[in-house]
Amino acid sequence: MVPAFLDHGWHVLATLRGLAERGAALLGGGVQHSGRLAVIGLDVTREDERRAAVADARARWGRLDCIVSNAGQALRGALEEVTPDQLRAQMEVNFLGAALLLREALPLLRDTRGRVILISSLFGRVGFPLTSAYCASKFALEGLGAALREELRPHGVQVAVVEPGRHRTGFAGRAAVGAAGASGRSPYAPQSAAYEELARSLAHAPGPPAERVADAVIALAERRRMPARLRVGRDARLAHLMRRCLPERLADALWAITCARALRPRTGRGVAAEVTA
Repeated sequence: MVPAFLDHGWHVLATLRGLAERGAALLGGGVQHSGRLAVIGLDVTREDERRAAVADARARWGRLDCIVSNAGQALRGALEEVTPDQLRAQMEVNFLGAALLLREALPLLRDTRGRVILISSLFGRVGFPLTSAYCASKFALEGLGAALREELRPHGVQVAVVEPGRHRTGFAGRAAVGAAGASGRSPYAPQSAAYEELARSLAHAPGPPAERVADAVIALAERRRMPARLRVGRDARLAHLMRRCLPERLADALWAITCARALRPRTGRGVAAEVTA
């Protein structure tokens, strides 16, 4: 996402965890944008680092026109098999960290009548089996965005939520797994095995590139009026249309069928085709 903003002439303060391991590559990729790119470490769960990031933006450029909240991690597993610490960490990173960082940044954004872009997910609108913790964190982010859109409207700050579907980001492959469900005697073992099969299938299935999300976000940031939500990807748009156009009971029934078929044990490419159709 950073290259897209740089290519459009923005000054970018890029934040990431693991600065020592990942920062050099990001800076190297932005060498042609000398003076318009700064990279700092940020763990959104740490108050001192949140405050330091906002202070850096204020000291470096004296203003903040747009904040893109893209920090996140995935956790999969049945709720019974997710430990309390894992559940807290999921909410801390995906929701609380984003909310508290934004809280720090709002004075600067009010000064510039800036923009807030929250990166949610298709799973911030529909629930999927064995992702209850992740879905809960994204549903919370959706609620935050909806409330802030009206709360900040009188102050000239625009808020939008982006709901990407599946893209080739490798994000799902980095998901943590519920630590309490290691036993093969788990009642969720058949579902978990099917989920693993689904994840392997999707990892090798064709899909839109991650740059498509970045292009959508930069276009959104530069619109005169941002919409409340932006769906990126065919699956995200189809899920939205299903919920919007069908009676609730029918939409629920169709989604239940989709989830059941996605986690039905099978081999080959059919799993990916059914989930992305």
